[in-house]
Amino acid sequence: MYVRLCGVLAKDMMMVGGEGCANWTVDTPAHCPGQTDNEYRSEVSMYAVLGSPMMVGTDIRLMTAIMNETLLNKEVLAINQDYEAAVGQPLLQLSPACSNSRIAYIRHLSDGTIAVSVTNLDNSHAANISVCFADVFRQNVCNVSLTAQTSHHACEYGTSYGCVNASAMYINRGCRGHFTCHEDDIQCDMDGEGLHICTCAESSLPTFDRAITQSVRDVWAKTTSIHSDVFTRELQPHDSLLVILSNTSEA
Repeated sequence: MYVRLCGVLAKDMMMVGGEGCANWTVDTPAHCPGQTDNEYRSEVSMYAVLGSPMMVGTDIRLMTAIMNETLLNKEVLAINQDYEAAVGQPLLQLSPACSNSRIAYIRHLSDGTIAVSVTNLDNSHAANISVCFADVFRQNVCNVSLTAQTSHHACEYGTSYGCVNASAMYINRGCRGHFTCHEDDIQCDMDGEGLHICTCAESSLPTFDRAITQSVRDVWAKTTSIHSDVFTRELQPHDSLLVILSNTSEA
């Protein structure tokens, strides 16, 4: 799926900074935030990576600090407006260094860089949140095949089973069975006709014979640094990393 001219992945209204207050008047308009600034930052991070339309629906003379920080950030807007890039996808990070950061969202941008968003989902504690480069670069390496069908419903590759990324596969439409995922046997047989995700065994994942070094642009912190294998920053509850990865030779 692509975000393109006249074709977008729309995630509905984005309420960054707070909707209007219940007792507002034309003479004294105001915002009444229903979320924290961290949560608003996470919302914008996801909209940017998914390529969902972002619209400012407020009096721009009264924009709050978090509105200015997020909605006027040129790097965020560049990620969001890259209509030549495929929409962002969920990424399951299985590397040990990402034990607190399993679910990420990733988008391969048209200039060859990669945008990644990860959220601290803890409700009350700060946590070290990471992007693991091996997981990012495994995303396009996927090899899943059916070994033995155990369901009455048909299992057809690309329709009722297939790849999520190199870390996971899916079953759908009642398909259940035993599968080969990167030369390792796994069982994916949850009941029900909906979509189910199964994790590939860690031992079966493709490995890299040397460190993966990337230039990391931390969009919200506005810093650029070089890291090998993993980038980590402490985040407050419900806050998000939004980073752009590029090869060090391209930085």
